[in-house]
Amino acid sequence: MKKVVSLVLSAAMVAGMAISVSAFATGTQGAADATDASRDYPYTQTTATAPSACGTGNGNDGPASYALDGNETTHWHSNYDGAKGGTGSTNLASTSAQRYIQLTLNEETTLDGLRYKPRQAVGDGGANGTVTEYEVKVSTTGGEDDSAWTSVSTGTWESNSDWKLAEFREPTPAKYVRLYGVHTAGAGGQADMYMNCAELRVQTTQEQEENIFLNKTARASTQLTNQEADKANDGDLTTQWCANWESHTNPNKDLNANWWQVDLDGTYHVEQLNLVFEQSAIWQYYVVVSDDSSFADVTVPTEDIPTVSNVDRVTVPVGEIGRYVRVYVKSTVDGRWPCLREVSGTGTVVTTPEVTKAEVQALVDAADKERAEWYTDGWDAYAQAIAAAKEVLAGDAPTAEALANAKQAIETAKEGLVERDQYTADDPFVFPSQQDVTATLEAEFAQLNDVELESDKGWALQVAQNAWASHGEFINCLNQQD
Repeated sequence: MKKVVSLVLSAAMVAGMAISVSAFATGTQGAADATDASRDYPYTQTTATAPSACGTGNGNDGPASYALDGNETTHWHSNYDGAKGGTGSTNLASTSAQRYIQLTLNEETTLDGLRYKPRQAVGDGGANGTVTEYEVKVSTTGGEDDSAWTSVSTGTWESNSDWKLAEFREPTPAKYVRLYGVHTAGAGGQADMYMNCAELRVQTTQEQEENIFLNKTARASTQLTNQEADKANDGDLTTQWCANWESHTNPNKDLNANWWQVDLDGTYHVEQLNLVFEQSAIWQYYVVVSDDSSFADVTVPTEDIPTVSNVDRVTVPVGEIGRYVRVYVKSTVDGRWPCLREVSGTGTVVTTPEVTKAEVQALVDAADKERAEWYTDGWDAYAQAIAAAKEVLAGDAPTAEALANAKQAIETAKEGLVERDQYTADDPFVFPSQQDVTATLEAEFAQLNDVELESDKGWALQVAQNAWASHGEFINCLNQQD
């Protein structure tokens, strides 16, 4: 069983080969595929903000987070008269410096493009706020001073609801990205008054790793109707899994009582996972990777639990192997139930090597020539691995996995054997003293007595060499006091 408790955020991307062309970075969008998401920085590791935004409760119009929810039917919309919970200017035509949306990445990453999906235009004014002329600026510090920001792309887009692409003039390191609506569409004299965005992504310089959690079979300790376990790995941040609270009382607040679990449908080396909680709060979590779907031998800690405060997401380095991943989660805030909007992650499939019975049998046979007295440490583990392998070989039809595990166990245990240099007074060789008891004394492990006694008659103990000896050496002239 493997347990992961680290909170350190690991870098997810490295600079690669640039494909941008300066002609695409200024002027009208070029021919590159704006729908290609293969190089998108993970949106679950990104947050969005805007100086002007609607609140929730305005239908499909909402805050900047709607541009990162994986749902194209919802969108960020700048504030307007009558919007519930709105913040910032309601007329960006007079405050153009606020006509932007900003992305903040988990870590500084080399980027070379931005993809923009406008709101789905329906009815009169449906295109209000759609960007028709843009500028993209990036920063590594996020400072408000203009000197902290670098313009990397400008151009124009058609006013429709298709995906748009802004390619950067060159690959550029950034942690903060702003899309400015230099000009936006508007009906009835409302041009430049608003800005909208259904989905927003930034592109890295290399293809991103597959989300190994996406749409895999999930289950949970408890769940609500329409907030089932499979809602936490469907790629949609507008859905979520929540523990059952229909009894109108808080669920058990112990961390081990509320969990979400996924079956990866194969053995994976899980590199990292990304947790998106229901909302910003104080969250505690514990991640376990196992080949046992019941996680029966898991002991969830009660102290030093990984904790995040005032955030709604966290990236967890894993580096463990298994088929099942379980996330224990709770909030220490009263009234906040265990809920996960999305769990995603990266990893590689672990293939079972082709191991034959003959290979394992050869390792077992080789063990017959080994002796415990040749080693000062590691023999017990080696002997146990050999015994386990014999049980596997004795089966009617050992599986490929069982044979591979037996071979790996023997090889690992053998690497742990510590050879004896020689016997000492504190660790002497014990000669057999009873009938039918044997002990093997290898010449190269014998402690030599170089004292030449008169009784030796010149036959002092020595180590000689010959091909017939087990290790190529043998004791010659074993004599009095040797």
